[in-house]
Amino acid sequence: MRMYKEWAEFYDLLYGSQGQNRDIPFLTGMVMKYGGPVLECACGTGRVTIPIAKEGFEIYGIDTSEEMLAVLRKKLSGLPEGTRKRIDYAKRDMKDFDLGRKFRTCIIPFTSLYHLETDEEMRKFFRCVNKHLETNGTFIVDVFDFNPETPQGKFKLETEAKDPKGRVIKKYGKTVFGKKQTNDCWFKIVIENKGKKREITRKFKLHYLLYDQMWKMLEDSGFRVLEVYGNYDSEPYNTEKLNEKMIFVAEKI
Repeated sequence: MRMYKEWAEFYDLLYGSQGQNRDIPFLTGMVMKYGGPVLECACGTGRVTIPIAKEGFEIYGIDTSEEMLAVLRKKLSGLPEGTRKRIDYAKRDMKDFDLGRKFRTCIIPFTSLYHLETDEEMRKFFRCVNKHLETNGTFIVDVFDFNPETPQGKFKLETEAKDPKGRVIKKYGKTVFGKKQTNDCWFKIVIENKGKKREITRKFKLHYLLYDQMWKMLEDSGFRVLEVYGNYDSEPYNTEKLNEKMIFVAEKI
């Protein structure tokens, strides 16, 4: 995606520093339970891809951002040959792709699904995943649980980290809820280096689903929902309260 073009190099640093890597043990555990080979949609820099490959699973990642994939490519060069050989990737639009093979498990981590801006785009993606899974293959969708009380309209510092070059990188975020379950988001990256500052500001749109909508969309796309978790500690989703996450585990029928 174009929004990642100028800050792909900072992605792992920023999200790792705010504890976002808590999803890695969860997703790795899911793959151990349901098996490989694995398809990862919106694989980006390989933040999740590489740990899964290190556990011995063959994994194929797709992403639309050449800049994010360039980071992945660079990271692969430093991996042991055995791990490197288990990873393949390609630049693909997840709404419409054909890899010519099937997988045992498909994952889409870190709310990447919500970059698809309409219900129809999501349905196309779900059907495409279904086509790429073996019969009874598993599809794991990790998204946030919508919180109407999220502060809106003002930039807030979300994370801060220092890179190996000594630069201080700060990420600010702002969100505004729109109509039809859309979420206008801005991020601002501030790079501070020896008294100088550089800013990168971008806007993007998310389109979120509610619990019942996600369930129905998966069923309409040829899946049976097995489990829904409310966080990375594998606690069941609670429909009576706000959950940290909404993680659907579904099986291809």
